[in-house]
Formats: sequence, structure tokens, C-alpha cells
Amino acid sequence: LGRKQISRVECSHKSVFSQDESRFRGWSGISPRVCPSDFWRKVCPKFRLTESFPPASETIFGYRDLKVNIWYLAGSLSTYIGTTFSASIDPVTAKGVLPDDIYQLLSETFPYKFDRSLVDFFQTFHNDTFKPYGTIRHTYKKTIGSKQTKKFCVYFIEHGMPDFDAFLDYHKKMESFLLFFVDGASAIPTDDTQWCYYTLFEVIDPQQDGEAPSYAFIGYMTIFKFYAYPANLRPRLSQVLILPPFRNNGHASELLQTFYRDFVHVPNVRDITGKDFIDCKRCLEQTEIMDLLKQASANGSSLTIPQKSCYLAFRDKAQQCLKLSRCQAKRVYEILQLHQLPRSPEAVQLFRTALLKRVKSNYERATTDQMHGRGADRRNTAGGSQSLRNLIDEVADECYSLQINEFVDQEMSAYQCIVTKLDRHFGRTNVTNGPSTS
Repeated sequence: LGRKQISRVECSHKSVFSQDESRFRGWSGISPRVCPSDFWRKVCPKFRLTESFPPASETIFGYRDLKVNIWYLAGSLSTYIGTTFSASIDPVTAKGVLPDDIYQLLSETFPYKFDRSLVDFFQTFHNDTFKPYGTIRHTYKKTIGSKQTKKFCVYFIEHGMPDFDAFLDYHKKMESFLLFFVDGASAIPTDDTQWCYYTLFEVIDPQQDGEAPSYAFIGYMTIFKFYAYPANLRPRLSQVLILPPFRNNGHASELLQTFYRDFVHVPNVRDITGKDFIDCKRCLEQTEIMDLLKQASANGSSLTIPQKSCYLAFRDKAQQCLKLSRCQAKRVYEILQLHQLPRSPEAVQLFRTALLKRVKSNYERATTDQMHGRGADRRNTAGGSQSLRNLIDEVADECYSLQINEFVDQEMSAYQCIVTKLDRHFGRTNVTNGPSTS
């Protein structure tokens, strides 16, 4: 197949039938694989399915040993879907009941034209001359392991740009990966003009002079531009997907930095906010912000971090120079404080104590605001005894303390992960992990 690539998702269904031997318990045996064509003779790595897929209650009627093969061209994502099975139900035996239409069931997940014949699919492969949509925003090189250095590029496209209508069909193909690799993901309404898109590709050099390079899809990111009073924007990260073979190589970091560079200097951008990510993505985002903070300092617009608390001044400066929201500024400020501390268990424990005190103070203030300054009304509690009320208060205080400590432990774990990345990035040595926060 030359230097071009095919990504493949194999969905293998085990022989699991109900008692009537005609209803396959739909997706119980699915095993997705994604692999480039360079390794088509080897065993492709398996990947963990998302928890929400496939639903255990779904069934496919009328097949034995059903297998669904889903292949993608690595650049254009042209798709082939084929099915194999050892036997299907006889309509005569089933009194006219036909087996389920597999392609009809898959059409909701793959709402675009795909090939059902390998002959047609390989014809598409040989005629494939894909070029990414939009404008190129960033290029970079990475050496993966001990292998050769590879080149990657990030493209940007939004409503009103040339070829955007053609990109919408390509976006449907990208979204089909969410079903397998992002838990709880959902499709976005592409008709909303406030969406913009970043796509990431590997650039594959041509084998012969004069030929155009080919591109292999790596991942993508979607941004929604929310309105901010009176005439501003608040861009928000919505989805970030990196295909499993390319994860843990810094590609999401490059996407985030590209997005940040594009929007941080736009005059009407109020602040740049991110959606709730799992801890690792939140750490990744904050690491990039800290990297940009250091660049700002090197360029002369430094953010001085005094020894004593001056969070409000820091927050205003961070929002002015870096478009950080209040929540992000607070996290960055706390991470900077932890990063400046000695790498000793005592220092980390003191930081955790201060963090716990702040969290409790914020919680109590929020509770007071919700009650408009009123305390809890203890009068006429259904004739309950004082001992019962004391017991309820004791249990409530215990649950409150447990939840607060659990939240602080999660924050400390995330903060320490970011600090470790900062130490590695800036070459800080003699680093200790500090005490356990459990």
C-alpha cells in the first residue's frame, strides 16, 4: 500500500445467543482496533471501549458469530464497513421475521456515505488525494521513541471559510471515532456559526519528487465562542480527541497551544475558558498556561509573584495579559505557590493545610450567601429530641469533613502532577513527590 495508510476498526462479536438461538446480544463481544496499514500483517493493538459503549441491553437479531469490520483511509477517512457471520436466521423458520439490517443500525453512527465492497474501497484508496480543509496554523516535529522524526501540522476552519461545506462531511467521519474512544461524547450542532475546528495531521513525505505530501489524521479539537457582555467572546474548549496510537506524545499540548495563540491576542476575547476535563487534561491545560506565563516573563511582560498573598492583583494581571478566567487564575496562582515551595514533605503538608482552609472558607461563604445570611432554623423540628438533632448534626459534619478532604486530595493530586511536569519542563532536579494526601 506504499506510504499511504489505512486505519481500521475491527468489531468482533462473540457467539452469544439467547435461548431461542436467534437473537445475538448485540455488542457484548465488540473489540475495536485501530492500526495503520504499515502494520497490517502484524497483530494490531486492542483499545479499551468507553464505559457507555456498547450498551449491554442492545441486541442484534438473526445472526451467529457476527463480525463488523470498519476501515478508514487515514487521510480522507473514507470508510468501509463489512459484516461476516457464520449463519443467519431463516425467515421461513422465523415465520417471516427477517434478521436486523446491520447497515441501517450503523447509519445513525455513520451518517455519511461509506463503502460496503472492498473493491470500491480500494478503488477509493488508489484515487485518494486528500488535502486538509482550512488554513494551516502550526507545524512541528516530534521524535517518537527511537524512531525517525515525524512532521505534524494543525489546521483551522470555521463557518464562512472556503470548503467549509465539504469539511462538514469530513467532520461527520471524525465524530464517528467518539463512539469508540470518548465516554459519554455527543455530536455537536454544526449549523451553529460559533463553532470552530482544529484538525491535526501527520505529514507523510512523498516517495518521488514532484508529488504532493499525504496526510494521516491524528485528532481534532472543537471550540465554541460564547457571548460575553457587552460585545465580547468567551471561547470554550468542547472536545479534544487524539486517536489511541498517538496519545501520550504531546499532540494535545500542541493543539491547545495553537488555540491559545490564535485567541489570546483577539481584542474582544474576554477570557479563555475550558470545559471540565478529567484530571490529566486539566493538568495538561494548566501546564501550557504556565509555559506561556514563562514566555511572557521572558518577553518583558512579567507577572511578579510576591511572597505574600496578592491573589486579586495577580488575577487582574493574568486576565489582562493572558485572558485567564477567575477560576483559572486561582488555579494557576496556587500551582505557582506550590511550584515555588521546597520539595519536602513538610512544605507540601503546609500547602495542603492552607488549601483545606481556603476551600472550607469558600464553602462556608457560599452557603451563607445561599441562605442570605440566615442560620439554620432549629425550631419545631417535628418534635424531635435534642439528642436526635445532635446526632443529625454530627453525621452531617462528618460527611462534610469527608467530602472536603476528598476534594482537597483530588486537587493536591492534580496540582502535584502539574508541578512534576513543570519540573521536568524547566529541568528542575532533586524533586521529591512529597507526602501522600490520602
